[in-house]
Amino acid sequence: MFENADEALARVQDDIRRAQWRAERMPDLHAATARARGFAASDTEDLRVEIDHTGAVTSLHIDDAALSRGGTALAAELVQLMGQARTELQRTLLDSAIELLGDDDPIVITYRDTLQAEIDAAQSSGDDAR
Repeated sequence: MFENADEALARVQDDIRRAQWRAERMPDLHAATARARGFAASDTEDLRVEIDHTGAVTSLHIDDAALSRGGTALAAELVQLMGQARTELQRTLLDSAIELLGDDDPIVITYRDTLQAEIDAAQSSGDDAR
């Protein structure tokens, strides 16, 4: 694997520097995560949803006009919008991680791959993960 002890030591020192660099950025990443929100709205914008970084709904707006669709249709559309807001939130979180850690950081790569797999799964099951 390594040709000699100096090469092994240099690799360990590089790993330590990278870990320290990442640790210095973690407070900023945590702050960006806490601020992150996901938004989604119906095509007519008579339904709007906002979620926070935990996925909790922080705002839900239902215009009276939306009530004409009936309870079943309205509930289904709200669930779909919540999923879209969650996807937007995840993309925002990924963008924050890329900005702070870089596109080639192992954390970013893992999160991007996981997010893409979730989006692909949602689309293949018929959910709309815009």
